[in-house]
Amino acid sequence: MLYNIVLASFKSILMKKNYLIAFLFLIGFHIQLSACDICGCGIGGTYFGILPQYHKHFFGLNYTYQSFKSEHPVYDIEDNKYSSERFQTLEIRGRYHITKKVQLFVFAPLGFHEQIDHGLKSFVSGIGDVSTIANVTLFNSGDSLNKTWKNNVQIGGGIKWPTGTYKELNAEQQLNPNLQLGTGSTDIILDFIHTIRHRKVGLNTNILYQFNNVNSNHFKFGNKCSVNTNFFYWKTIQSYSLLPSIGIHYENNQYNKHYKTVLNTSGGQSLQTSLGIDLYLRRVSIGVNTQVPIYQSNHLIDNNFKHNIHLLYNF
Repeated sequence: MLYNIVLASFKSILMKKNYLIAFLFLIGFHIQLSACDICGCGIGGTYFGILPQYHKHFFGLNYTYQSFKSEHPVYDIEDNKYSSERFQTLEIRGRYHITKKVQLFVFAPLGFHEQIDHGLKSFVSGIGDVSTIANVTLFNSGDSLNKTWKNNVQIGGGIKWPTGTYKELNAEQQLNPNLQLGTGSTDIILDFIHTIRHRKVGLNTNILYQFNNVNSNHFKFGNKCSVNTNFFYWKTIQSYSLLPSIGIHYENNQYNKHYKTVLNTSGGQSLQTSLGIDLYLRRVSIGVNTQVPIYQSNHLIDNNFKHNIHLLYNF
């Protein structure tokens, strides 16, 4: 639906340049708390990606599609229950230079979350949790093409605000925390970004840790840590530049808790390989990225491919 429309529009632009296609292939009260603490959760998860042109502001859109298949153990019968989930997010994002060394990032998501469980379809859409992050540049050798080595190091932190709804009921009139647009809690974010480039080849590393708090439903999502490392190649062709990349994405989610009770079927670690390409046309940049699952420790969740498309205007 929304994913196919966005992807088709993006492809129509890139198909004009046939040699880009090769790169793309590389790339209790009445409300009951559901026992579903297993369902693949797409809430939160701010991701910076590769962000050159450090001295510029930007404003744009970022679209993400991710799907899961979840197994729900039922202890009094032999056959377990299964459900499928789809998370689509259209995020408005921006970067503003407060000073030469301080940058402010804003991430405002619009979510479309769907679950199908034994033929029952649950769907929620609306504004998710907005995140604001301030980064300080510790070292920057600049974007100048005259320099052989380019090095940029940033650290920062911010807040994920409880702007998204977190009390929506599913088709069975249950409250599934993983299907919500927000977490209902004010959470703390810490991040580290390092980009180093020698001539046309570079390495980008992005580490993010999120400390989650308890919401009014006495539910707490486990703290989350993610590490992204991408090798990239910078190629300038006439009036535009290409930046294909390949890398690894690691994520560690701690156990969720309800009334301080640990939900043992939640949490886990996952590892994906990442393939992508960015196209820079003067002030506009367009990029696609796909994450392919390699490993996950929680065998109750089948994590499918994750797709990402972004469009940014730099000024």
